[in-house]
Amino acid sequence: MAPLAIGQGGQEDGFVCPEPAGVWLTNVAGDAAEQAVRMTLQTLWGMASADWLKVLRAGESRAGVRNGYRVPTQLGSDRWASLIGAHAAWPGEHLLIVTLGTATTVEALQGNGEYLGGLIAPGPALMLQSLAQGTAQLPTLDATMPSGGQAFARSTTEAILRGCAAAQAGLVERSHAQLEAQLGAPVRCVLSGGARHALAQTLTLPFTEHDQLVPAGLYEVALRDAQSTTSATTGTAAANATPTDTPAGASRAAEPARRGV
Repeated sequence: MAPLAIGQGGQEDGFVCPEPAGVWLTNVAGDAAEQAVRMTLQTLWGMASADWLKVLRAGESRAGVRNGYRVPTQLGSDRWASLIGAHAAWPGEHLLIVTLGTATTVEALQGNGEYLGGLIAPGPALMLQSLAQGTAQLPTLDATMPSGGQAFARSTTEAILRGCAAAQAGLVERSHAQLEAQLGAPVRCVLSGGARHALAQTLTLPFTEHDQLVPAGLYEVALRDAQSTTSATTGTAAANATPTDTPAGASRAAEPARRGV
């Protein structure tokens, strides 16, 4: 990990890293990864991270999204953050959210924030890797290589690339058609994740790209948490006000803090 400059005035390689008021984390890599983040934050700013590090975990509802899982806590926190980020980006729209990485996840989200459920499949690179490892003569290919179109391939390399791309596209297009039929309304298809370009070449339906859904969801959660904290503080001040105090003035004074989050 490259060293980060610490404090308002510190600068290293042109990057200023001021001390944060708080940190939000989503983690699907296990407890060891979370502990490493905590230790890094402790090293950077010398504060007990337990006081200001908050970890997002899936629950029944958050930021306008209601979790449709039978056991809400079993939903991955990265998928939960993506749902929140997408709903904040396109409020009121029905969404099919497709994230392509090591795995490909497909999420169905109603415009009212109701999460209907999702699908998980191997991602493009994992598909290619399984073919290379599970067969005797097929080559190992890079998922970022262009598939060359949708026609039937005339070489082994093209056949593998186009076959895996078609499998990914088929999953998405079938899911999109199913969701539109279920809701009886148009559905926006949103592509995200580092491997989304492999699918973008093959899809035949319109789509929108968003490369930061998880951070966007974390931002929305952090923003609402800060607003809630500010509102609670303002409400306590108003409740304790003397007859000469002006609660409305206290509320207005909190607005710059809300806008600055």
